[in-house]
Amino acid sequence: MTPIARMQDPASRRSRPRILEAARRLASAEGEGPLTMEAIAASSGVTRRTLYNHFANLGDLCMVACAPLFAHCRAALPLSDTAPRPVRDLLHALACDVVQLQRDPVHIALKRTAKLQSLTAPQLRHAYSVQIREPLRRIVAGRLSASLPGLPSETLADEVLSTLEAANRLDYLVRDLERAGAGAVIVDMLLDRLDLQADQPRRAA
Repeated sequence: MTPIARMQDPASRRSRPRILEAARRLASAEGEGPLTMEAIAASSGVTRRTLYNHFANLGDLCMVACAPLFAHCRAALPLSDTAPRPVRDLLHALACDVVQLQRDPVHIALKRTAKLQSLTAPQLRHAYSVQIREPLRRIVAGRLSASLPGLPSETLADEVLSTLEAANRLDYLVRDLERAGAGAVIVDMLLDRLDLQADQPRRAA
């Protein structure tokens, strides 16, 4: 059957969504290892031949399956903001925006998928870095540069993201951040990690 004929075949049209849903479900499942075409075929109720009629290889399948997840996460990236702010206000705003993205269920699923499938579908891990991680890093660096001119904003951005990723794994810190007017614990972590003070750009050496 030619590719055009497959697209027009009703059975083929019905099987493709099942395949993509099975791939997304298996790829992001806790405790699952790297995907296989056999596992996806079994979970979606199609034969391997049907699977390969739709997708040339596992990498192509993963990229197509995760396309909606990438689109959602790009839309959920925090906005760029170049308005100068006091250091404590700046870090609190960054923490709120970045943690909100990190706690998005779709982002959690996409990040887990990209990590788990880095061996079987390395283009997925690369796409996550290019489409999500690097844009987020540039947004954070831009905000830092606006409020802390003269400091290495790119390096500080890496520190902010790594600190917030660690804080996000500690639920009590995230809950502290989410309480109205709070967030002191995470902001203090950032001030200490970045070697900053709330009332001046950088501590004296």
